[in-house]
Amino acid sequence: MKPECSPRNRQAGRGDVDFQLAVERFVEHLSFELRRSRHTIHAYAKDLEQLKQFFLQRGGIPPLADLGRSELRLWLADESQRVSSKTLARKLSSLRAFFSFLVEVQAIDHDPAALLKMPKLPKHFPLV
Repeated sequence: MKPECSPRNRQAGRGDVDFQLAVERFVEHLSFELRRSRHTIHAYAKDLEQLKQFFLQRGGIPPLADLGRSELRLWLADESQRVSSKTLARKLSSLRAFFSFLVEVQAIDHDPAALLKMPKLPKHFPLV
């Protein structure tokens, strides 16, 4: 199930995958193939929508094949100003799962999220 389902994307080639279509296919993958909870699916879809809005505010969504680690780090840095480290860790998980899926279905050649580091989460020790 490749994200390049529309005629425009089939002709455009491997690297020119439409962002919204790729997100839709990813959500279907989470839902029907991986059977993730509706809460996980909603959170991941929301995270990717926020990523899309971040790029739109900065002039447009770059082709998925051209996205690099630096663009994703820029978004995560921007998000870190507003959300907790736990939420930021989930957003990174969303990115990793999304780009891993795109590599798996051969929509892109490399995974820009693979080498991103998780934020340090506070450790909560049990009360004794």
